Amino acid sequence: MRNPFIILCMFILLLPACSKADQKGGETTGQSSGVRQIAAQPQEAVGFRTVTPQEAKQLINTKKGLVMIDVRTQQELVNGYIQGSHLVPLWPVMQGQLNLPKDTPLLVICAVGGRSYAAGQALVQWGFREVYNLKGGIDAWKMAGLPLQYR
Repeated sequence: MRNPFIILCMFILLLPACSKADQKGGETTGQSSGVRQIAAQPQEAVGFRTVTPQEAKQLINTKKGLVMIDVRTQQELVNGYIQGSHLVPLWPVMQGQLNLPKDTPLLVICAVGGRSYAAGQALVQWGFREVYNLKGGIDAWKMAGLPLQYR
């Protein structure tokens, strides 16, 4: 089993590169040869899947027992949150301190999808069997025109 601390450190080091690839749709263009190259995509763990906001909404509406874990900070909730989601600090999630049965389906949410991706990967490493990451996070959820709650 991988150490979640190592996963978190790798995530922090790779975040700037991942953000740039995401903005370009995962593609890069070769400068000198003009050949279009596809950037390597990180391999997702078994039991883990990144879903679009529309797919996430469908899961929320149909997946029995789905628990939504929002790993943003309390301060970030001013940007809105998905009704029924639970604010859980990122670090305890990364340390495997989520006290739920391992067969609980989870949807992990953050601001733009990076922290939730790392948290989702860690949750699978901790034994959770069905974990979904909201691609683009709350920002993408808003852009899709899906409902948010505000405090």
